[in-house]
Amino acid sequence: MKSQKPHIAIRFLRLFCNPVLLEDVEGDVHELYEEHLELVGAGRAGLLVWLEVLKLFRPGIIRPLGGAYRLNNYGMFKNHLTSAWRNLLKRKRFSALNIMGLSIGMAACFIIFQYVKFELSYDRFIPDVDNVYRVTLGIEGSKSLGSGIYAVNHKPVWSAIKSDFPEIEQTSRILKITSWGLTDQRISYIPNEGDKREISLENSYAGDQGFIDIFDLQFVDGDPHSALAGIFNIVLSETVTNRLFGDEYAIGKTVKFSHYTFKVAGIFKDLPANSHLQIDCIGSIHSTETPQSLNDWSDVNYYTYVKVRPGTDVRMLERKLDSFVDKYLGEAMHANGITEHMNLQPVSDIHLHSHLLREAESNGSYQTVLFLSAVGILILVIAWINFINLSTSRAFERASEVGIRKVIGASRGTLIIQFFVESTLINAVALGLSLIWVQLSASAFNELIGNPVVTGLSTYEFWVVENNLSIFACILIVGSFLAGLYPALVLSSYLPIKVLKGKFQASGQKFGLRNTLVIFQFGISYALITGTIVMVSQLRYMQRQQLGFKTNEMLVVKAPLVYDSLMRVRVERFENILLTHPNITNFVASSDIPGHTSETISSIKRKEDTESEAILSPYIFTDDSFIPTYQIELLEGRNFHKDAPADKQKVLINEMAAHMLGYASNAEAIGSKIQMKLEGHADYEILGVFRNVNLQSLSQQVQPLVLCPFNESGWWQFKPDYFTISLNGDDVYQAAFSVRENFMEIFPDELYMEYFLDDHFNAQYERDKQVGKVFGIFSGLAILVACMGLLGLVYYVASTRTKEICIRKVLGASFGQILSLLGRQFITLVVVSFLVAIPVSWLLADNWLDNYAFRMQLHPWVFIVAGAAVLAIALLTVFWQSWKTAHANPVDSLRNE
Repeated sequence: MKSQKPHIAIRFLRLFCNPVLLEDVEGDVHELYEEHLELVGAGRAGLLVWLEVLKLFRPGIIRPLGGAYRLNNYGMFKNHLTSAWRNLLKRKRFSALNIMGLSIGMAACFIIFQYVKFELSYDRFIPDVDNVYRVTLGIEGSKSLGSGIYAVNHKPVWSAIKSDFPEIEQTSRILKITSWGLTDQRISYIPNEGDKREISLENSYAGDQGFIDIFDLQFVDGDPHSALAGIFNIVLSETVTNRLFGDEYAIGKTVKFSHYTFKVAGIFKDLPANSHLQIDCIGSIHSTETPQSLNDWSDVNYYTYVKVRPGTDVRMLERKLDSFVDKYLGEAMHANGITEHMNLQPVSDIHLHSHLLREAESNGSYQTVLFLSAVGILILVIAWINFINLSTSRAFERASEVGIRKVIGASRGTLIIQFFVESTLINAVALGLSLIWVQLSASAFNELIGNPVVTGLSTYEFWVVENNLSIFACILIVGSFLAGLYPALVLSSYLPIKVLKGKFQASGQKFGLRNTLVIFQFGISYALITGTIVMVSQLRYMQRQQLGFKTNEMLVVKAPLVYDSLMRVRVERFENILLTHPNITNFVASSDIPGHTSETISSIKRKEDTESEAILSPYIFTDDSFIPTYQIELLEGRNFHKDAPADKQKVLINEMAAHMLGYASNAEAIGSKIQMKLEGHADYEILGVFRNVNLQSLSQQVQPLVLCPFNESGWWQFKPDYFTISLNGDDVYQAAFSVRENFMEIFPDELYMEYFLDDHFNAQYERDKQVGKVFGIFSGLAILVACMGLLGLVYYVASTRTKEICIRKVLGASFGQILSLLGRQFITLVVVSFLVAIPVSWLLADNWLDNYAFRMQLHPWVFIVAGAAVLAIALLTVFWQSWKTAHANPVDSLRNE
């Protein structure tokens, strides 16, 4: 009768029994089982053996927890570490490729993660940020405002919503100075002794005391509880204060902002870079308000913030806003045939999840953050794949080592631990090297992004406050496990009898996995290169499009801040002097310029239309020089005549305005009457229709535009904010210098500010440029890491076929034949990766281009160029190693055979 040993009971015994006693005890158990088997049969014999094994589970028999066994573990670990270090030194090229690829992948992943963490941290500095919301406004069916969701809201919402809902603890409103009627953002200070100091600001707001409280502005000086309570008070950021006052004490001093005088009531610390609002100064919003204007529901320019009480059900509160809108706007909505609704938007969601109309700042993109996160992870995955491929490619080389270790008693578990120790050692060395790459690239990356994304590695904040220590530890642990798992399982599975008899062969499955990983690596690299080409091409497409007006060699100068009765005379004198210069062809004064986000918007309608059919359109005050200076094409009608009094009540509109107003053709619009909400509802005649011009970047749709002539008084009086000078000739910079000299002579007390229009217009694409550069850099790193792995594989194949290659050379094989022998397999894999990645890349690129109103067409050449670039890099990698192998002296290799 064949013995059936109780395997489960024996395994349990091995689990707890002292290794010193295990051999004797296990032998006794086997003998006991054989005796019982003959007497009572297999079933009862098995039960009796289980009882005996359970009786052995007692002190003196069970495995000790410390002592010599722990020392033995330490010795074994030390042996594994020593063996791993020797393997690193023995195979320097493989080790260098592994460590370099892993370090680059770790550094790239960490830098991208820092960028992602920065983008996700916006507005987290606000106390109780989870209870702070912005009240957004949705409008449907309005030709005036246009359908959509707005970041701004009606003026009285801040007070009405607080009085109607006890769940709201505090409210605030803030609006851009340019929406307040102050189109110029220059602030000046005249000390008791000395010349006037004047600086230009970019982010000026009017706000109330609630804004300081909700956003918890940190005051350096002044009373934060009353700074904006009084009229004509202003609070300044630290940076603005230092620029304007230097070392002088600023509190209580008076400054001029546009044509208003304010008293400095507070100085606050600059808002952090991760704030959806960047603020230079805040003027008291009460300065120009009247009791009647506080209830003006037609004024839709205010960013409204609320802070709800802790524990408030925000979704329930939002549902109540429908009745709130009906209460205050029901009649107006019914009369105008529109629908409005309001929502509470978490402030922490604004930067990445909010692309509403009239946003205060250009926000980020959650899609871009996700995309870059994937890029960072994929670069690290490519590096780990290199480790797996290079480790398993040495299967033949490590087989003998594994076989000998198993023969002398090493278990598979011990071998797995050994290979994990090797993996951990390589990842640890790579991690240390990656810190060097991060430190060296931190400043350059911060400069590229324009924000302090990566801080210095030597600071306490970097390691502890920002929790980066745990991030690096996580990368090390996960990398050591994932990269070492497959090689450890594969290399430890070899049967010693086959290895030592020379019958070992690597399975086709391992080669199949390795090829799949190579395809995956280069597929990712191809997709990233394609994405970079599409981003750069789209940016160039937008920059090269005809905008409908001249942008090159156009010098823009900020007009003087102070207006008086002699303003027109001095401007005309300035114009006449400039036009005598041989390199200056045109001059125009205007209230705004193309390429600038206009805040001067008016409700416009045909005279016979109802109020609900009105549209909202930007408008620019100018004169008859605007059309020829900007070289805008008139499609119908004619231009203004400066000396024709009748033309003062006439306007020019663009094609989009004519279409939105409902004219069947441009010709039909000529001579018809429209009404503009500038000074009541006065009638103005359409004098001409000009070709559409893009006031902003081509990522947005064309807007309607109205050109209005300056008049002698009232809202239309001569108050230009910009001078545009068209330059021509070989020396435009000399002409620009002449403009500066004449400006300072005619307006000696004014701050001179200039820029070229094409530079200003292209600055709108700065964020797209940044993302494109970041994407390009990390795409390059991805393909670099992939090529490191390819180089290692080619090197290994060459080293294992050295004898064959040498014999082929002796028999007359050419370099091309040897190159084909070594590279054919890998180049085939690269080509296969293209075929897999092309449809995925096409879908991703097409989806990304949908974010632009004016988008390029995806042509096959984009994917051909990307494939050619990746293939060329792969060919160079293969060629370099193949050239070294093919030009080696056969005698040196065959001598040892």
